[in-house]
Amino acid sequence: MTFKSQPKSSTRQAEIHPRRARFAVFLLLSLGILGTTLGALAGVTPEQRQAESEMEAVNGAMAGWLVDQVCPANRDSVAAEPLGGTLCSSQTVDFGAFPSITHEDLETRLVPTYISAVPELDPWGQPYDYRLASCPLVGSELLAVRTAGADGQFIGDVYSFEEVLDANGDLVSANLLGVRTTPSPVFDRQPRAREEMAAIGAAIFNWLTDTLPVNPIGQVEMNQEGGAGTVDLEAFTVIAPQALADLLVPVYLPCLVDRDPWGNPYEFWLDLDDILGPELTAIRSLGADGLASGNLYDIGSFPSIDQDQDLVWADGAFVRFPADDGLFFFDGFETGDTCSWTATFP
Repeated sequence: MTFKSQPKSSTRQAEIHPRRARFAVFLLLSLGILGTTLGALAGVTPEQRQAESEMEAVNGAMAGWLVDQVCPANRDSVAAEPLGGTLCSSQTVDFGAFPSITHEDLETRLVPTYISAVPELDPWGQPYDYRLASCPLVGSELLAVRTAGADGQFIGDVYSFEEVLDANGDLVSANLLGVRTTPSPVFDRQPRAREEMAAIGAAIFNWLTDTLPVNPIGQVEMNQEGGAGTVDLEAFTVIAPQALADLLVPVYLPCLVDRDPWGNPYEFWLDLDDILGPELTAIRSLGADGLASGNLYDIGSFPSIDQDQDLVWADGAFVRFPADDGLFFFDGFETGDTCSWTATFP
């Protein structure tokens, strides 16, 4: 960026040059958005991010190991019960109910087939607390992991689903659910909402497959993501989150995620009276502002810079979704933009 200025000894009239004004607006807006983004990350330490990454990797390895275990005599004895509530926002997890396992035994089961190594200590130098069931599988408590955070002290064994806002907070996952996690960065919230909505949508169609005498795929007219046309949510039938959870939990979901990454309630539609009808099911996130932009949507994407946009999934596909541009925007200026911006001060 090139700056041209007058010598200090020169005298100039006070005036606002158009190009200078444009640069000032761009700079202030960009710094404002950057400040908001960094503010969301300010309370999350590198150690917390590392711990969550390590916990995620071991969780995946434990899940892979469990899938490969054959316990035919015990499959029917696994309790089909949620961990402590059908809605994730009201769920509690009793970590003490999960079977304990030593680090040495866990490595014996997982290394090297499922993971190259199982970290014994968290980033603060304290042992991770691993839990993993084995045959016979009894109950719904299968796998879990936690760290006590910077202070090394667990707050207890019973946890609610919530964000951890300080370095001393316990980080907890159970049955592949993030129970106590750090806040999502601003630019991760749309992708996370899309993943959550897709998982709920898949669970709905799995429920339909098991409920209908015929496979719903091919019977239900499914939208094509990004295709032309509109979707009117007024034509769909609202279903309460608890009613939907009663259908899906625990067979198809461990609990129903009922709040989006911005903390706003997800909205659900499912027509139980006409499950082969044209407007069967839909899910909506209201975005960062928590306000609906209407009920009639043009099918297609929107710029990922706009965090207030609604995300909408209907009848098998997303009809309103962020563009998959891979860029994070600062007031419309892409991080990947190759243009050279020049501000000239006359």
